[in-house]
Formats: sequence, structure tokens, C-alpha cells
Amino acid sequence: MTTPKTSSDDETTVVPYPEQGVIRQEFEGGFLFCKCPEDHPSLIQVGKGEGEGEKDNAGDDDDDDKILVYFTITLEDKKLHLFPQALINFVSRIVIGHMWDMFLRVAEEVKDGERPQHSAAIEEKRGVLYDWVEERIHAMFERLKESKE
Repeated sequence: MTTPKTSSDDETTVVPYPEQGVIRQEFEGGFLFCKCPEDHPSLIQVGKGEGEGEKDNAGDDDDDDKILVYFTITLEDKKLHLFPQALINFVSRIVIGHMWDMFLRVAEEVKDGERPQHSAAIEEKRGVLYDWVEERIHAMFERLKESKE
């Protein structure tokens, strides 16, 4: 992921140029998906009933692997000093977590058929993006199965 680029051609501009006096912070970021270790602090907290994650059903002995998702972001530090530390802390500690929760909520609604426009957009881009993502997910789960055997 990178900061969306601006364009001088109004018909193709995805992100408009910033207004005079506004500074745009460039970034690069991405997601890393890996098997969640059994001793990860979030799993331990959920097991004690302290975490916010989804708890296993009582009496359910299902041994499903959990996936740990890392989100990384790199900011262009020559502009970073312009942001107050309190704002940086708020965004990194609060906003990103809430955005992730919202993302997961939308994903669940798409899965449950409650967002037909999202489903249509996914189908439209299936050949250029979503098929590749599904292949990568399938390959990751296959490697997890093989590592257990």
C-alpha cells in the first residue's frame, strides 16, 4: 500500500491535490499474515475471558489455527516532526484499531450478504485481485497443514 497519487487531469484524479497550507503525509504499508503462536498474549487473555476476541464455545474442542495479522506502516519522517506526539499516539494506538474493527465488520456483512454493492465490486475485480488473494490464502493454509503433519 502506498499513499494514493494525485493527478493534474481532473477526470483521473483519485485524490485531489491538498489545499494551500495543507501538508500531505506520504506512507507505505502492508499486511503480514502468519500463524498465531499458542502463547500469544491475546490468546491467553481470551482464554481467561479478558480479551475482546471471539471466545470458543463451551465444550468445543475445535483445534483451529489462528491467524495473526500484522499491519506495518512507514511514514516519511521528514514531515513527521510537524505532527504533535499526542496525535501520533492517538492515531497509532486508537484510530488504527478502530479502523481494523470497522474493516472486519464490513467483511462480515459482505460475507452475510448484507452489502450487495461491496459483493458486486468484489466480483468485478475478482480476476485481477481477489482470485490471487484467495490463492495466497489457500497456499498459506496448506503450508500450515503440512507443518502440523
